[in-house]
Amino acid sequence: YAGMFPTFHDCMKEFELCYDLEDDARSCLVPLRFGYVRPAIPWSNSSGMKERRVEYKLKIRPPLGIMSRFIVKTHHMIVKTPEQPKGVYWHNGVFLRTGEGPLCSEALCEFVPEERKLSIEVRAAYPQNMCEQIHAYVKAVFSFFSGLEAERSYGCIKADSRTGAEERCSGVHTEKRIYTAISKQRPTFDCEFEDHEV
Repeated sequence: YAGMFPTFHDCMKEFELCYDLEDDARSCLVPLRFGYVRPAIPWSNSSGMKERRVEYKLKIRPPLGIMSRFIVKTHHMIVKTPEQPKGVYWHNGVFLRTGEGPLCSEALCEFVPEERKLSIEVRAAYPQNMCEQIHAYVKAVFSFFSGLEAERSYGCIKADSRTGAEERCSGVHTEKRIYTAISKQRPTFDCEFEDHEV
């Protein structure tokens, strides 16, 4: 297919199967061809960062390209390191960052095919902003595939009412359960995973 590369390249970009690198070689990366080994995740050690977890549980078996499309949509936020100059990514996941210093927000996004689950872990001083930004990308990816729906859940947090200190709980609670509690004006509800109130 001599001379057809520009056509194939444009088609792959149109269907979000690849993204261009900012280099002189005008090269591009195809996430479907990424390796399966998860690299070391270079979290920042900044103080004052809070952690939030969000999970999307798909109701049907997802198509093969779901994580590939997500990586392409978020490629401008992929973290680059001296060890991984093209980015911290693998076939089923990607590590993202926006901002610097105290305004830095980081997110580990990983798809677990066996569980039909997309897990997002965000660390930031104000993690809700990054969570909502990623949620917009997730919705855009899901909307491309007809009939693909997911139930969103949030990672549980043990909060000390006196000090405001937070501790990670192993549980997750569905959006529906949280909204039900809010609609019934319940200030708290019991966590069924660990012995505390939410």
